[in-house]
Amino acid sequence: MKKIIMIAIMFLCVLTSCKNRENKTPEDNVETKEVLSVDKFTVVLRGIITKDDNFQVFYTEYEGDVHTEAKSVVAKVFPSDDEQDITFELPKKVYPMNLRIDLGNNIKQESITINELIFKYKKGDYRINSKELNKYFTFNKGIEMLSDSITFKLKPISYQGIEKHDPYMVGNKSFIDMLTVEL
Repeated sequence: MKKIIMIAIMFLCVLTSCKNRENKTPEDNVETKEVLSVDKFTVVLRGIITKDDNFQVFYTEYEGDVHTEAKSVVAKVFPSDDEQDITFELPKKVYPMNLRIDLGNNIKQESITINELIFKYKKGDYRINSKELNKYFTFNKGIEMLSDSITFKLKPISYQGIEKHDPYMVGNKSFIDMLTVEL
């Protein structure tokens, strides 16, 4: 009789533990969620963008790599007079050698405010305030940093005789060194 009771108790324990395991999803497990996002290199542009737009981050992984659509992340930007975070998550386990940040394709976007760029990977982060952007990035002719060092005028550039709106900045040697050493 004791054997039957012990077997019944063991059977109930096994049945109960399996049932609990089946109902759990990765979303229920906070630690799993944290681990998944920790493997993604993230760029956060903190600023004020007053018109609808699409911003894009291109990344290279190796020396000699070129910027392509396949190695880029697009973020939809909604207009706001308040500061907002525009977040770009690179694919899992991609660590860039360099970045190009495109500041929109809306020709009506005449200027934006960038307060800070934040780069995150695993448990580290590196912050560049707007006044230091020209130390880490080279701006194309479509971007002009105004005297307050946080407002960036966006203007059309002539490309093969055609005016186009393509403001972007590319990481320079200081930025590449920061990616190598700091994160």
